[in-house]
Amino acid sequence: MKRIFLVIIGGLTLSGCVATQTDVGMVQEKVSTVEEDLYATTKALVERLNTIEDTNNKRFASLSERIDALEGQRAILSDEIAKLGADLKALAGKIEELDYTYKEQLKGEKESVQSREFEMRRDIEGLKKTYADIITSIASLNKNLTTMQSDILTVNKAQVSIGETLNKLSVSIQELTSRYSDMESKVDSNIQVFLDELTRQESEIFYLKNRIETPQTSKTRELRTYTVKSGDSLGKIAEQFGTTAGEIKKANNLKSDVVYIGQKLIIP
Repeated sequence: MKRIFLVIIGGLTLSGCVATQTDVGMVQEKVSTVEEDLYATTKALVERLNTIEDTNNKRFASLSERIDALEGQRAILSDEIAKLGADLKALAGKIEELDYTYKEQLKGEKESVQSREFEMRRDIEGLKKTYADIITSIASLNKNLTTMQSDILTVNKAQVSIGETLNKLSVSIQELTSRYSDMESKVDSNIQVFLDELTRQESEIFYLKNRIETPQTSKTRELRTYTVKSGDSLGKIAEQFGTTAGEIKKANNLKSDVVYIGQKLIIP
């Protein structure tokens, strides 16, 4: 910045007199200094853009791995449903419908990420082209020393344009960072909802499986069942039936103490 202002002051001083060979040499030296500074600035900016691009590629790779993991969980759930056979067709249909809904949501999220990545790459390419044009304009200063004052004013305007472009780029980077954070939060929320629903469906499947495997004419003690209501907890239900939360979890193959309204539990 300071060097460019010195060049402008030098140019204004020479405007009131006849330029000598020494003056022309000084101005040429100052223009070369301006050119070197702008080259260095452009190089640093390109390195920064490459760093941003690498960071975004890593984030997209991480998100793809999470999506693949979720697809793997969906495949496992489909295999378990297939083992129940014809007697569980209605339940399998319900789970397939839920699976389709989440698959469509994940597909939409993935397409959105790809679209944003394409837009960001296009913006970066546009910025690179802009800076390449600026470098070309600076090179032409060496061929037009007779229009020295006009060229110096042009360099000054180009510097202002670069500053505005950098400010806009900084704002764009902040906006993209905020969007990626929101997107990651939304994906995490969808995954949690999917896992909660998976837990509830596993409990339902385990309950139905026990009902199917236990003959109606068996002489063993009839299993007690309980449908979870609003305000219930595993400890409260265990106290109500004179058993423990651990026994209920074991009888229903539960992995946590979380229960859901409408969930059917086997009471040991």
